[in-house]
Amino acid sequence: MSVDNPLGGAITASPGATKRLVLFIKSFVASAGAKTESASKRDGFLSYHAESHALGMGIAAGWFFAATGRTELLGMVYAAAVYGKAHEVNGGKRRRILEDVRQEWHYALGGVVLGAVLGGGSSIAIEVLTRIVAI
Repeated sequence: MSVDNPLGGAITASPGATKRLVLFIKSFVASAGAKTESASKRDGFLSYHAESHALGMGIAAGWFFAATGRTELLGMVYAAAVYGKAHEVNGGKRRRILEDVRQEWHYALGGVVLGAVLGGGSSIAIEVLTRIVAI
């Protein structure tokens, strides 16, 4: 596969490299869904479902707060991460995710920071685009 390089020449990727990347992504996604860290084929960042859920909820909460100024989701994630509170909601489905946040609180709070940065950037971008369109 060849892609034009804006700096001149062509960028080529060997079929072997593309295949290895696809296999890595499949392996990463499969292990991120493991029920426990010991059941995962690898150890480390996002190696099982609780880490993935906690990071995802943190990113969502941080982004939502930074982009809108509303604190509902942020409060829910913060309560689960810091105080270990996870209430029964929606027949227990949401409680399982909040239990993951409680268990992997460091992923959740790190996600809040990342989400706030992303949300702040997106709210600034929206403001700039709104002003450009208004011209």
